[in-house]
Order: sequence, then C-alpha cells, then structure tokens
Amino acid sequence: MMGLSLALAIACAQALQRLGVPDIELKWPNDIWYQGRKLAGLLLEVTGEANGPCQVVAGIGVNLGMPVDMIIDQPWADLHEALPDLSRNRLAGVLIEAFVSALETFAVHGFAPFHAVWASWDAVLGRCVCLILPNGVVEGVAQGIDTTGALILETPKGRQCFSGGEVSLRVGNHVATA
Repeated sequence: MMGLSLALAIACAQALQRLGVPDIELKWPNDIWYQGRKLAGLLLEVTGEANGPCQVVAGIGVNLGMPVDMIIDQPWADLHEALPDLSRNRLAGVLIEAFVSALETFAVHGFAPFHAVWASWDAVLGRCVCLILPNGVVEGVAQGIDTTGALILETPKGRQCFSGGEVSLRVGNHVATA
C-alpha cells in the first residue's frame, strides 16, 4: 500500500491537467496545489491485514465553488479560478476515470510507474521543510521520494526516509502549513 496516496495524487494532477488547469503541484504525501495554494487533498482509509488482504477507501476533497469569505488556516485555491465553467459532474467523471486507471496500474505494478512522474510536480523538492510526526518534528531539506514513495529528507543527522507524517514548509524561522 506504500505509495498509493502518491499514485492517486499523480492521477488527480494528470486529470486536472487534462481539464486545462496550469501550475499544478503536489505536496507529499497527498495534497494538490494550484499556484502555490491547496486546491485538493486525498485521504486513504485502509482496513484489513497488515501483510494480507485489505480494502482501501480513497477520498478526495476538491475546492470547487468555495465561498470567497471562507476562512481556512492555509492558503487555498478554488478550481473555478482556473476553470470557471467546470461542473462538478464533469470533474467527478474525469477524476473517477483517472483514479480507476491509476488503481489498475498500481494493482499490477505498485508505485514503480509513478515514481519518476512525481518529480515533475513535486512542490517541496529542494525546500526546507518540517515533517510533523506523532513523536516530534524533523527538519530538513526535501530531496524527493524513494521508489516506495517515502519522503527523503537531508537532515542534520544525514539523509533519512519517512513513510508518514505531515510536511510543512519553513519560511525563515517560521513554519507555514500549506
């Protein structure tokens, strides 16, 4: 299951690009950005055995038709900024088609076919980040992802890989959650 959220984020980015949305970026592990602001996010819920059969529910939230006075604790974008006439039904159809294709590929080949694609949309590559983990925070410079989809950080302790956590960008001495 490692890398599935990244594969689906790539599928979402590809679908949005096909619809004509420019300036798409991906923030590890599951956010889609438009012009440096959060446009969408993915959430996976996995049930089953750790090393056996499992079931996955994949959900996506896309900002579409948001009230202009909406207060959100991070910079955000509405898809109607790029595609003012896009309907929810058209968006849903394109996303479902992209997800089904990505899931079929992932089921056969795992994350491998998606690995190289990630770099073309990686919003944090080369940037100073804070990785928020359940037991603390790790600071470092994002060096991309490994072949499983784990985040690679260059830290004061050397190069480390992380398969979970929330990435926040460091701006000066402040952390900007985006």
